[in-house]
Amino acid sequence: MLNLIAIFLLSQLRFAPAYAPLAGDDSTAQVTIIAYPNPMGIESQIMQFSYTLPEPCNLIFAIYDPFGNLIHRVDLAPNQIGTQAGANILVWNGHNDRGRKVASGLYYAVLKGWTHTATIFNQKIKVGVIW
Repeated sequence: MLNLIAIFLLSQLRFAPAYAPLAGDDSTAQVTIIAYPNPMGIESQIMQFSYTLPEPCNLIFAIYDPFGNLIHRVDLAPNQIGTQAGANILVWNGHNDRGRKVASGLYYAVLKGWTHTATIFNQKIKVGVIW
């Protein structure tokens, strides 16, 4: 019953695509991350994260639950899909690292980009999952 209430409450939230501009100092780039659809699970079984990088970089893409537990993590090297200079898209299918579908709820997507000399960006955005 509690799960049905949680799903109902989440469905009443009208999530817009998550926009996350980075408000950093001069040593980090201004990177905007767009998560769509948000929440995932109503319109689509996947969520796309779109962003533009100023230069190729290493990238960590991670999903955390509200308690800070790591759900999913991908480490990418420079010039792979998702780490190239310009527009990039990463896709999350709503599964954890064990291949199981996550529960409906609120999650945090974290993208961190760096080179061997500096952090380019480190951004966290809220995303919703409703199955």
